[in-house]
Amino acid sequence: MIVESRSLGTTRLYFSENLRLRNEKITCLWMIENDVVDNATDTSKRYCARNDQNAYYLMRNNQILSDYLVLVNGDNEIVSKMPILEVIDKSKHGCPLMINDRVDFSKCYVERNGSKPDGDFCFVFGIQKKERSKSKSLNRFENTEIIFDGCAQGVSAILTTSGNVGLRKNYFEDSEKFRGRLLRELTIYSNPDYVSFFTRDTPLYTPTMREVLIREIMEKTLVSLVDINGDEVVYRVPLEMFSPKYQPNGVAFKFNDLRIDWKRSYVEDFSITYMGCTFNPIKMSFYFGVTLSDSVVK
Repeated sequence: MIVESRSLGTTRLYFSENLRLRNEKITCLWMIENDVVDNATDTSKRYCARNDQNAYYLMRNNQILSDYLVLVNGDNEIVSKMPILEVIDKSKHGCPLMINDRVDFSKCYVERNGSKPDGDFCFVFGIQKKERSKSKSLNRFENTEIIFDGCAQGVSAILTTSGNVGLRKNYFEDSEKFRGRLLRELTIYSNPDYVSFFTRDTPLYTPTMREVLIREIMEKTLVSLVDINGDEVVYRVPLEMFSPKYQPNGVAFKFNDLRIDWKRSYVEDFSITYMGCTFNPIKMSFYFGVTLSDSVVK
């Protein structure tokens, strides 16, 4: 869920109503860190599209020192003015904020104190669903890649030539090796930052000899996974949370035997790149490790 400031002129930024989360029991909460320390917007993390000349980025850590989170259920504040930086710290150390309660999102807000710039806050909620049986079979590691074709561009060039910041939706392959198998873990791999792209000597390549995407693109991409019933069991979660370097314990999520419809699952790229250009062509791939179970859960 994205919480926006957008020059609202208020100290309280309320969450939007979310039909996906209504009446659901929220187990835990993560918050995405924006560790950019300077004012270079071309390296700032962002996850939501803008169709105007004013792109807003995730708030940097030094801009949210006096910001607090309030979560409400009915008339009760189940989280009462927790420092935003503490939520981030828990997320980065593999200990998301545990809630285990329902939340009235229209009553929840971020409280800001002092003069603050505009920016976005990105929260990820975990929902408790029906308990699934656990498979006892051995896990199998597979791989898949989504081909990326584009070129590197500066943010200012994109914003002046097009109102669209470069959103692309790319689907996973419909591979025979995934059919009938259950998802346990998804991992995304990346190369070093964009700033060192032209100077790197030994980048990571996929088995098909395409270069693995740079971290700059991974941090501006969302992933959605759809199960065989058509439900988006992972909906627009920042892709970096599936990186083995996201936290000390590795990826943020592990799954308990999900039946994924891979051909309907996708990533959304919000990076400063776009299709069809001829300058500095990039031949890269989103490269995923996929841990699967062969067992069928009844």
